[in-house]
Amino acid sequence: MPSTPPCPPSALPRRAWLRWCGALTVAAAAAGAPAVWAQSGPIRLVSHGDTSGANANQYKPWIAGAQAVFDRANKSGGIGGRPIELLVRDTGGKPKAAEELTAKSLAEDKAVAFFGFGGGPVVKAVLPLIDKAQMPMVASFSGADELRGVTPFMFHIRPGFKVEVERIARQMQSMGLKRVAVAAIDRPIGTAGVAQIEKLKPQSGIEWMTVPFKEGRSDMDAAVATLVKAAPQAILVLAPSGPGVELIDRTKKAGYNGSWYGLSVLGASYAHEKLGDRARGIVLTQTSPLPAAKTPFIRDDFSKLMAQAGIQHPQVEHVEGYIAARVMLEALKRAGPKVDSAAVVKAMESLRNFDLGGYTVDFGPDKRDGANTVFLTMIARDGKLVE
Repeated sequence: MPSTPPCPPSALPRRAWLRWCGALTVAAAAAGAPAVWAQSGPIRLVSHGDTSGANANQYKPWIAGAQAVFDRANKSGGIGGRPIELLVRDTGGKPKAAEELTAKSLAEDKAVAFFGFGGGPVVKAVLPLIDKAQMPMVASFSGADELRGVTPFMFHIRPGFKVEVERIARQMQSMGLKRVAVAAIDRPIGTAGVAQIEKLKPQSGIEWMTVPFKEGRSDMDAAVATLVKAAPQAILVLAPSGPGVELIDRTKKAGYNGSWYGLSVLGASYAHEKLGDRARGIVLTQTSPLPAAKTPFIRDDFSKLMAQAGIQHPQVEHVEGYIAARVMLEALKRAGPKVDSAAVVKAMESLRNFDLGGYTVDFGPDKRDGANTVFLTMIARDGKLVE
């Protein structure tokens, strides 16, 4: 009989912690009848992500937004009377841990899909496993372009990093910027972002300089010194929240007073937590509408659902998780109560121009990137994002 997977760490919000651990207990009790599981047990989804490391500040609200959608569906009878069960396990952001957890999950969990894995290095580590098992992965928590087109079993809702970089470059051009530095970490977000900048250089009218730095921060002092000496009009940070915000902090303290730009994974809430009022003015891309947007699904459904779930101050990550869960839920509905992994793949391919209410996702038999809309925001007073 499958062993009970570990509950998320106690650092999670108490309500989410109790819900997830309770779901795991139900799963362990039900696992005694594997022959009839696919027909009568919960419809199981598995998410392996960072609940304790550098990206926890984004992954946890993402999961909370998704869980609210599944909880509501379960209160209405689930899928043909079968509840949707989301198992969440912590990788700490470590690829090796993700690989081990995923291999164990494929052997024991009897899930119909992986959902919301992240970030880039974690997803990259498990791609060979999901491809071999033909297990669909829906809405990975990564924009890494190198993960796209690798396997037909991966369905992306979040746009790729290159789309975010293009949006920022257009904004810089419109503002008449001429000298921009790109601080790029040695991870997919850095390599993909720099590659896209190289493509944009000829027509951008901007003089770009690239300043690389390592994820382990061993050369961050040198990177900061280079940035301060160069004194560009703006710095684009291609890094996730932990190292990216640290670079901003050190560079500001070293005397740089120019403008700052970053991709969605930099994380507005984390930047404000670490930088306080010094985070004001940082421009960030977002891959979903803001919680206060006038988009119909935000106004008519999301805001009410978050309030019902006890989430008083939704973040943009809650919105993204909500969108991902709405898409996943629709796929499960189309697959039906006898759903399996193959049925999920077919159902995802059938989601052509699926409108959530002012936000459309479009997949197909040969289309695995469901959305390419990127929003431009700025951190304002009290860490709030404004468009």
